[in-house]
Amino acid sequence: MKKRNAHITLWIGIICIPFFIYAQKNEKEENYLKFQEHFFEALKLKANESYDKSVLELESCYTIDSLNTAVHFQLADNYFRQKQYFEADLFIKKALALEEDNYWFQELASKIFEEQQDYENAIKVVEKMVVQKPQKSNDLIMLYLKNRQMEKARDLIKELDEKGMLSSKFDYYKESVRRRADQNQKTTKSDKSSIKSLVNEFNSTRKFEVLKQLLILVEKENDFQKLLKYSEIGIELYPTQAFLYLQNATALNQLKKYDDALDILEMGMEYVFENKRLQKLFYKQFAASYKGLNKEDKAKEYLKKL
Repeated sequence: MKKRNAHITLWIGIICIPFFIYAQKNEKEENYLKFQEHFFEALKLKANESYDKSVLELESCYTIDSLNTAVHFQLADNYFRQKQYFEADLFIKKALALEEDNYWFQELASKIFEEQQDYENAIKVVEKMVVQKPQKSNDLIMLYLKNRQMEKARDLIKELDEKGMLSSKFDYYKESVRRRADQNQKTTKSDKSSIKSLVNEFNSTRKFEVLKQLLILVEKENDFQKLLKYSEIGIELYPTQAFLYLQNATALNQLKKYDDALDILEMGMEYVFENKRLQKLFYKQFAASYKGLNKEDKAKEYLKKL
């Protein structure tokens, strides 16, 4: 009897399988049609600038297919047009997580970041876009200028000018770069001569004011090994001068010795006292150390103090 019942159950199962597959297929087709209907309605509403209604249609699409990058992109774009940057940022990041090299996703992301004055993230995105479309380099110059990365802006202006790709709107900056290059050439020769003279004077006198001038010039020249050497000598001679600890930490950060820089900064902070300007410079170096160690939360903590 049990054997017979098992056979009956098996046959019922075999008979039902086609109906189950058919039902699944039917449901899939229905969802696809619903998705298409909501999606094209969303595009129509967006074209008519009814962004809030377009979002509602796209949310229905998202319920059906939460991994569809076109839906993520359209949601981001609709929210962006309504200046709802938090939501726009959320959905464009979802889209880029699935298609990081999609140029149109990158373009919208750069606009969202720029509108929020988050120039650092905007720069990262546009630097990727330039690989696909070199003409976007002109947009990158503008972002460098907005983010006060003047050296990078000047270098890119010079590079694009040499390639004949520089936009005419940067003509003023182009002339400024040329003048600065001439001036820097003269200044560099003068600075190197001054450094040599100050090194000789400090070696013979060990005066703090001479050392201070030397360190300022050496930092300007980006000679961080020399900055490290003479700031260490200075700390031994003048252990209560906070400026020397700051210069030493600056050199260590530039040489990617972030843990050592933090130790020096902690020591030097004891001698900062009420000098607000010096305190800010210390906070800046603290942030650079933590950023170098990939401790973003601690870096942000010190940037907030700034």
